[in-house]
Amino acid sequence: MTIDRRGCGAPEVRHRHVAAAALGLAAGCGTPAPAATPPAAAASPGPSSGYVVVPRDTWLRSAPAVDAPAARASDAHEARCNVEGASDPWVLRRVAVDGDWYVVENLQPAEAAAHCYANVDALAGWRLRFYVRRADALPVTRHRVEVEHEDGTGFTLSAGVVARPDGELARVEVDGNVVSLAVPPGAIGDDYGAPTEPLWVDDGDDDDEGDELPAGALYVGGRRIDVDANEIEHDDEQVVLTSACSQYRAKVHASERVGLSGRSGCMSGGGIDRTKYPRLPAGTQLTWPDGRGAGEVLEDQRLYWPDEPDGERQCFRLPLIPRQQWDNHEQPRDEWFLRLCARLRDVR
Repeated sequence: MTIDRRGCGAPEVRHRHVAAAALGLAAGCGTPAPAATPPAAAASPGPSSGYVVVPRDTWLRSAPAVDAPAARASDAHEARCNVEGASDPWVLRRVAVDGDWYVVENLQPAEAAAHCYANVDALAGWRLRFYVRRADALPVTRHRVEVEHEDGTGFTLSAGVVARPDGELARVEVDGNVVSLAVPPGAIGDDYGAPTEPLWVDDGDDDDEGDELPAGALYVGGRRIDVDANEIEHDDEQVVLTSACSQYRAKVHASERVGLSGRSGCMSGGGIDRTKYPRLPAGTQLTWPDGRGAGEVLEDQRLYWPDEPDGERQCFRLPLIPRQQWDNHEQPRDEWFLRLCARLRDVR
């Protein structure tokens, strides 16, 4: 058969479906003194200057200081749900640079869908602005990268794929796989300008009757790889494995009998039902407890952890662990919670 090296033809395919792995987070928040005056409205978001990818345990801070109120994502249970060694970071919009800090905003689900990693699940419907250390930004491909080796193998990576330099190679972590590849060093940086077109798009076809991989080990550029993919096409000597942000064009060494480990995931618990809690309508401006602008509410939100009203404002806590996990922790950690405020007159 003829193999479409860019994965854009109509190959024989095998679809794999992965249970979503909910990741936990941790956020450290102090209890600053209340502002003497009503909180100021948050400034409108500035134009985007690019995107960064950060680990889920990165501290998202309210100010460019290591002791500023902050939140982060870290949960050992959720980490066990990932493919071994793989990271599952967040993508954030970078709107400015402040010395050793990046000013970033969280993306909404529809915005993150074009990228290779997820948005901050708990902040869907909220638009908040944070500071992260520039050193926390993971090394990523700054544009689409395509490499062809002399042996006819190769790979393609989308923009914004985590690629950690490791000697002459880079440790690529995307699409549920971890692979060491010869990514050109000049293609790697700590940000990227825009996402690129996905290499594979889910067409909703649940037919899993495509060809299985031929028995044997897979090699790219003379190095063994062990990956799974959303679409697989092959003949007896060559295989193309394509997912949303990566494609591997590999040779099959039939003398080495191996099997793919497959992708793993964890099922999450139920959601939360607290319909009697106060509500913030879309358009509400938010502040940090010290009165500085924090962002705004994009969609109506319930306040499940409200404080007592304080003068003319209402403060509340917002956990960063995924929403489906909000009821699954018997002893919530203070580190999981942001603390935000709104004008009391905006609370419904």
